[in-house]
Amino acid sequence: MRRATLFTVVCLLAVTSVVATAGPALANKPTQIYTQSIHFVCSDVRTLDGVVQISAELFSEFNEADASINYWVPPETPENSQDSTYRSSSLIEDQHVTLTGHHFDGTLVMEDRDFNPVGNATFSVDLIPTTGVEKTGGRTKNGNRNIHDNSTVQFFSVAGSVTLHDGKVFDLTNCVGPDGAPPDRAGAELIEDVRITDPSQFTISFVGTLVLCDISTPDYALNLGASNEQGARTDLAFEDANGLVFGFSDGIALTPTELSGTVPLNDDNGEPAGEAVLDVSFARGHHTVIRTQEGGIRSNREGFLLIPSGTISFPDGTIVDMSPCFAFDGREQQKEHRPAG
Repeated sequence: MRRATLFTVVCLLAVTSVVATAGPALANKPTQIYTQSIHFVCSDVRTLDGVVQISAELFSEFNEADASINYWVPPETPENSQDSTYRSSSLIEDQHVTLTGHHFDGTLVMEDRDFNPVGNATFSVDLIPTTGVEKTGGRTKNGNRNIHDNSTVQFFSVAGSVTLHDGKVFDLTNCVGPDGAPPDRAGAELIEDVRITDPSQFTISFVGTLVLCDISTPDYALNLGASNEQGARTDLAFEDANGLVFGFSDGIALTPTELSGTVPLNDDNGEPAGEAVLDVSFARGHHTVIRTQEGGIRSNREGFLLIPSGTISFPDGTIVDMSPCFAFDGREQQKEHRPAG
């Protein structure tokens, strides 16, 4: 079966609305990579008023700082509740974070578990050096290229506090760092200075419900993508012993609780081939907050995983169980810096 081709086509169709806000990637001459990242993470700050996790970072490629706060109010704790009672908005426009020297200030919109704003949190943090500047790079060759890596790292402890939307104040001084790192490594300044290329940058955003399926058995292959960011729509391709059919619909129902409706189908020659019938319901899974940086890609994702149950039926009688599909309801903002091609 042509599963690789089908999956590529459907994924491209499914994410059309997701990438519609992407900005242009500006190409520059390959000359040098220079980035600076300054951050701190307080992974577990506890008082009788609750538990706080807070982090902030400035990454020079984007020339702006951002932050994240999770706040558990007693009797809830990270041990008995995976979802924090309150959390900061994952959207950068809901954050006002500045870095002056090695001092962070921030005001963040706080939300409850259903994304309802509940007020603002503020924080003020100084980063105190605990090590000198350490070199992490060196000189290497890549073919006929000489790569000069002058990258460095310096570690910091934290001094400061955060005031939550309900007026509770948490002292962050000498907090435990990321993944239980000691207080003297709760913050770091990373400088990447590599003479290779001059990168480019773009931003993508998504808000809504997203469903992606890549299901294969010895008898058939189904690829489906659905999104409701700019109106509910779905694209699918299905192939079995009777051949390939594919379809598109912008008349389906897609919410955080259901994916239903019919999708007109065409065969491999473009001729009408009946309809596929979607009958899927979603149960809300656990809340997830993911803030990642891989190379020049920084992502902020927040929302709920959805657990699908139900089927899609095809005119030849095949009924496909949709429970293996990936489904998510929430929002994502991603900024990518990549070398010029």
